[in-house]
Amino acid sequence: MARYLNPAKIGLLVLMQLYVEEAIPSDAIVPVLSFITSHTMGHEAGGTATTQAARWARSERTVSLIISIKDFEKLLGSFPFVMGMPGRKLWDQFLTRLWDINSLDALNEFFENLELLLAKTKEELRKLSEAGVPDMEEGMQIARNSPFGVFIRRAMVEFQRLRFHDSAELWKDFVRYRQPTAHHQKRKNPNFNRLSFDNVLSTGAAEGWSQDSVAALTSVTYDDMLTGDHLGTVGVSTDDIELLLDFQIEQMQKYGNRVPQETINQFQDLLQASFLVPSLTHYLSFLNAWRAGDYHSAFDLLHRYFDYTMQYRDRLFYQYALMNLAVLQADFGCHRDAVTTMLETVTTARENRDMTCLNFSLNWLFHFGRAHPRLVRDLESNSLLGTGKESLAYLRVKAKESGMGALWSSVLLSEAKLGLINGESVATSVESIVRSSHLIVTRNMKNMFGAQLSLYAALWSRLGLTHLTTATCEIFLRCHSQHSVFDDELKIICRLGLVHAERGKYNDGLQQMEGLDKASSNLSRTCTTTIWTVLRSFWTSFFNPRQTTLNQT
Repeated sequence: MARYLNPAKIGLLVLMQLYVEEAIPSDAIVPVLSFITSHTMGHEAGGTATTQAARWARSERTVSLIISIKDFEKLLGSFPFVMGMPGRKLWDQFLTRLWDINSLDALNEFFENLELLLAKTKEELRKLSEAGVPDMEEGMQIARNSPFGVFIRRAMVEFQRLRFHDSAELWKDFVRYRQPTAHHQKRKNPNFNRLSFDNVLSTGAAEGWSQDSVAALTSVTYDDMLTGDHLGTVGVSTDDIELLLDFQIEQMQKYGNRVPQETINQFQDLLQASFLVPSLTHYLSFLNAWRAGDYHSAFDLLHRYFDYTMQYRDRLFYQYALMNLAVLQADFGCHRDAVTTMLETVTTARENRDMTCLNFSLNWLFHFGRAHPRLVRDLESNSLLGTGKESLAYLRVKAKESGMGALWSSVLLSEAKLGLINGESVATSVESIVRSSHLIVTRNMKNMFGAQLSLYAALWSRLGLTHLTTATCEIFLRCHSQHSVFDDELKIICRLGLVHAERGKYNDGLQQMEGLDKASSNLSRTCTTTIWTVLRSFWTSFFNPRQTTLNQT
């Protein structure tokens, strides 16, 4: 199994060859380069995907390119070829280049010739000049340090590192990947037959090999690829599996959304085609079970992931196992167990001198203590964590020293919130909010705007400036919701709905809340509790508005 290379990357290299040879029409250059860039660098050339649907659609396109050649046909099928017969498309020339790689030996030559796409280094030019050999290279070449040049050089190095068995498996995967386009070649070439995909078999059959010998060699080399209706599953590299895993975990942790079912099915197909299943797969399954509300499955998968991890990395990630377990227990109502587990996390992180884990654990304990003061009352009395202000001051200093911008901003917002809760100076709280805002803007932490604007809305509401609260909520929903966690969006929408209810606009408030139904599958237990709290306030306001007004006063 190849670590990096797969048939789709060979197709991208062929596209680069056509680009260097200036065989791509001018109106197709931008789409082709954007396509190559999106699949080699991880983002679109014109910008990054911002909405949740766009991010997952990009992931599905990546999986689709790995398992099928149809994405190349969609891209190239509408552009004419500039150096060929009239009526031919760029797709036809692309297939011609693919089918020219007609044996394992031709695949080796293909990777050896990739060096011609790259511009020569100064050392190579100096040696050629000293030897009296003129530089015969003309036309376009790719700089070695450019993104395309780095991709080509890595592909060459990875192919040279392959063992013979792995290179043979890559060749067979490439044959399976290309085989659905055989009917295109048969229409263009009348001599095309069922063995034309391999020049060795085709030449042997033409030179008089017996049919039984050819059939036996084909069966041994390619299994039943040609005799069955199913062409087999295209091989996938471990690099593709790990990249897709990292992307899904990042999206679930950063935005709090579950993986779409279509993406799960495609990813499971790739895992079945992979000889190695990374242990990180269990962590992805844990996050998905956690978001689905399945406590027992999430608990089992979390233990399974860290059991596999600690076999190879000793106790390096033991504190992170405890931290995930504590958060899981707290989300499912096991609050005392969560506090005990998080305290063990703090102790282990101190022993391992892991300041990142230690700071986040202390921050979690502080926020948990605000929500459940009875459970942490003994901790503060024993001076394990100190009072709230001391904990926040410690976290602020450590976050600044270690350069943890997200934690630093979160601590500043917590200080402002604590000041508002204790009835302290509003000016001091505003100062902390402004410092946090400056940090968010200077470090471009887009996912922190949700907590920032939520606190701003609460501040304006407390000062009686309801119109500023509404404006702040609208700004978040229009400009920053696509970069924030769903929990932040939920809080903003609930606050906006309550503002409508306070004004007597119950229909507008309920309509605002009903817009969350589309994302109901992604709601955690905390989110669901928040929605029911807001709905209860709606019904109380609707049936007894006078009593609600007196309570608010």
